[in-house]
Amino acid sequence: MRNLLSFLLFAALTACGPAPQNTASGPPDEPEIAAGVTALVNDWAQAGPERRWEELKDLYADTAGFTWIERGGVAYADHAAITAGIDQASQMEADISSRVNNIRVTPLAPDAAAVVANLSLSVSFGDFGYDFDGIFSGVAIKRNDKWRFLQGHMSEPAAETDDGE
Repeated sequence: MRNLLSFLLFAALTACGPAPQNTASGPPDEPEIAAGVTALVNDWAQAGPERRWEELKDLYADTAGFTWIERGGVAYADHAAITAGIDQASQMEADISSRVNNIRVTPLAPDAAAVVANLSLSVSFGDFGYDFDGIFSGVAIKRNDKWRFLQGHMSEPAAETDDGE
């Protein structure tokens, strides 16, 4: 199953069209990739609560194929849309907290990896409140020695049925 998921994510990544070429060659260095992508996820989870808005923008790839999915729908179709959302968030005096754990990285190539993590996110602003507890998954790419998100997906766990399925 893990190999099938890796293949599908790799196929989706390559179907997005040609990406800028990286000088990386040879087999993926799994520990180095895992460390780099784990650092990306942790930095992403802390940038909003720490109000590091410009740094947060730089954690998303500004390239063809970028998309961000939340709760089953496209929340941000391209880099411009997500940076506009970050600009809007920066104007709010919201209380933001987030936590990621159980980060799992699957190297796909020397400059690409799939990632899955548990995510808890809470945003409150006046009468507005948004709480999310679920799964984050994504594809990260490395360009110019920096890991960035090419794709991201946040979803809540499916409700269990009475028969345990």
